[in-house]
Amino acid sequence: CDYACRYCYIQDWYPFVPPTPSELSGNEALLSLLYNPHWVPSRDFIILGDVCDPFHPNLVNRTMEYIEAVACLGSPVQFSTKS
Repeated sequence: CDYACRYCYIQDWYPFVPPTPSELSGNEALLSLLYNPHWVPSRDFIILGDVCDPFHPNLVNRTMEYIEAVACLGSPVQFSTKS
C-alpha cells in the first residue's frame, strides 16, 4: 500500500500495489466465522489488519461492514493499524 512500511513483507511480493478489499461481504465473513469449528464466538478475537491497515482509505468501507456484521457475536475485535 502507499504507507510503504519498512517492515512490510507484502511489498516483497507485490511492490506498491494499492490494497483492495476482500471479496467477502460482511455477511459472508460472519458466516465463515460461524462455520469454523475451531472459532468460539464471544471468546475468540476477530483480528482485522493482519496484512494491511484496515483503515486504509481503500479498505475502510469494507472494514466498517465487517465490524457491523460481527457485532452480534460479542467477540473482541483487534485492529492492527497505522491510521
